[in-house]
Amino acid sequence: LRNTCREQADGSRTAWAAEDRGAREVRELARGLNALTATQHALLDEQAYALALAKTTRELARRIQDAGDVEAAFVLAVEGVGISLAADRGSCMVSRVGGVDTGLCATWTRRQGVAQSRVPAAALRAVQDDVRRLWRGDRCLLVEAGAGDDGVLPLPRDCAGGVEAAIVAAFGTGDTPYGVLVIGTHHAQCWTPAQAGFVQGIAAELGRAVAAAEVARARSEHVHRLEELDRQKDGFLSTVSHELRTPLTSINGYLELLEDGDAGSLSEEQARMLAVIERNAVRLRGLIEDLLLINRMRDGGTENAEAVDVDRLVTDAAEEMAPLAKAKGVLLDVASMTGVPVNGNRAQLARVLTNLLSNSVKFTPPGGRVRLRTLRAIDGGTVRIVCSDEGMGIPAAEQEKLFTRFFRASNATRAEVPGTGLGLVVVKGIVEAHGGRLQLSSTEGVGTTVVVELPISVAAVNRA
Repeated sequence: LRNTCREQADGSRTAWAAEDRGAREVRELARGLNALTATQHALLDEQAYALALAKTTRELARRIQDAGDVEAAFVLAVEGVGISLAADRGSCMVSRVGGVDTGLCATWTRRQGVAQSRVPAAALRAVQDDVRRLWRGDRCLLVEAGAGDDGVLPLPRDCAGGVEAAIVAAFGTGDTPYGVLVIGTHHAQCWTPAQAGFVQGIAAELGRAVAAAEVARARSEHVHRLEELDRQKDGFLSTVSHELRTPLTSINGYLELLEDGDAGSLSEEQARMLAVIERNAVRLRGLIEDLLLINRMRDGGTENAEAVDVDRLVTDAAEEMAPLAKAKGVLLDVASMTGVPVNGNRAQLARVLTNLLSNSVKFTPPGGRVRLRTLRAIDGGTVRIVCSDEGMGIPAAEQEKLFTRFFRASNATRAEVPGTGLGLVVVKGIVEAHGGRLQLSSTEGVGTTVVVELPISVAAVNRA
């Protein structure tokens, strides 16, 4: 007995006490020792088995998470659990997801492997109540014998397949059950807590997989609807913009006739009213052109590209904005002597400078200064156009939204400065379509600086 205890203490699993030698008390003690030894071995085996199942759970859960879709996750689950538990049959069924009956079922058998099917509607409705009851209860059902009796397993009869003993684990999220995972044998089986926990763990992973797939599907549908709404909105804006051109052209034509006196001489008050109409017609035409230009830029690229003289472009923009700056009492300080062209659409690049100068003059108070400068980058490959003002600036928290269509800074809205929120969107779109970059920095109450960087024409670079 002493030697047996020493061997067992050293880790031997083959050391047993002799029960047929010695006095009666000694033989009884040997039998007791052997009983304790057998219990210890059983506990050690159960512990090792539980650890092995825990490792298998982690590995199988990782594979389920990496599965491409729900169907693949089901196949991995029923096959992995069935083989790990030395079962004869496994089934995984989703009864209802997102308010829609699915009936998707994956069945594994030791002899035939995995097969996928759809449970007929009549059979599916018959088991949905069982699945709900199981989910609301213990969520795990252990059947050690008699599973083949009708009504025991929440599965159609063809999925149960003569199973005698089974572990049934429901899976879902919150109060909503999705389906069940069933693993069974064709003979009676005494299931251990480790085996039941293993099946429940994989069922939980299936619940997460189905929920993730449902979220992804809902997100995809939401994105699709948003994209469709965006396309409809762009189509609507494009159509409306084109349709507004015709009446606006007629309005402008009759304005010119009235101003030229074709309908008779005008009083001073009438001339003033017509001037107001003309200014608003010009604003409306600019808005229409911006909308049309934004829609064209979505297709990418630039039309009618040519070599454009940057210095001339800056001079023309300054001359166009000079009356507006003078009327508001803003000093316009312009200097450009780069002597190089850029490749692009002249009208679109002119729109960039016009929009920048218009914004700067509009937001700069009387007596302030707007500066427009151009310089060639150190590397010689780009031209930088810098427009800075001494205006109200833009709140730091809102600067990321400046290039969102129709967005206007809160301080500009409070000050009731007119605008559509499209100017900088147009500028950014044109610059990027020309392969350039746009940077903006602003301090509220101090001013704003916008830097446009455009690549120099290839021909000019080669000459240099």
